[in-house]
Amino acid sequence: MKHRAIKTLFITTLAALLFCGCVSDKKPATTAAPYRPEIGVTTKQEIQQRFGEPNVVSVGPKGEAWSYSNVRDALIPFNFGFKLRQHTFLFTDGVLSDFVITQGK
Repeated sequence: MKHRAIKTLFITTLAALLFCGCVSDKKPATTAAPYRPEIGVTTKQEIQQRFGEPNVVSVGPKGEAWSYSNVRDALIPFNFGFKLRQHTFLFTDGVLSDFVITQGK
């Protein structure tokens, strides 16, 4: 009896792990133009509202840089359609002074 319960638990756990690997948080593709922030206009608050908290914050002589990346999504099992996306925004006095958007093919 105990052996059967362990076997059932093992199979249930294995099935749950397989189904979890199939879950995706990707949103449906839209035809909207990609987001393009405006240098000298876009603020830190607007970027944070759109992208959330940055993954990395760096401070240097040219200002504060916020970096975002979806590299963690590469670790999702069976995520065969993964495309790397990285966004880096440079702020001077709270206003966007430069940015780089990198997207894999």
